[in-house]
Amino acid sequence: MIRTRTLLDEFAQAWPDLSGLQQRIICVVSDHPRIAIGEAATTLDIELNTAWFNAKTLADGQRGRHCYGLLQIARCSDDQRRRLLTLTPLGLKAAKLLAPLNVAVDDSLKLTRGENQLDLLHANKVVKK
Repeated sequence: MIRTRTLLDEFAQAWPDLSGLQQRIICVVSDHPRIAIGEAATTLDIELNTAWFNAKTLADGQRGRHCYGLLQIARCSDDQRRRLLTLTPLGLKAAKLLAPLNVAVDDSLKLTRGENQLDLLHANKVVKK
């Protein structure tokens, strides 16, 4: 049996070592281009140092870290202390692959004890007459 290749397979092949947090940073920057790194940390509910470390890894990988080249970090023209995050063209491709996973979750997506994933598919099926 041949397994169908998915977007997750494509993503994992292109960036096998990318952490979940780094994927979330890509999604936040995709939703809010030119977001300040402090605002991104607040949005993700993480420490500023953690956001900074992961953003640098996604950008240029300084200090012996792996470099992904997915983010660009620039100084804000109004406040030289602020650093703004934008996606590079390669980062935009990563964000497109992550887009189907970057949706709001609500209680309707949770499975009850007696339910399985196939039940959800059958419930959404349109009956043709």
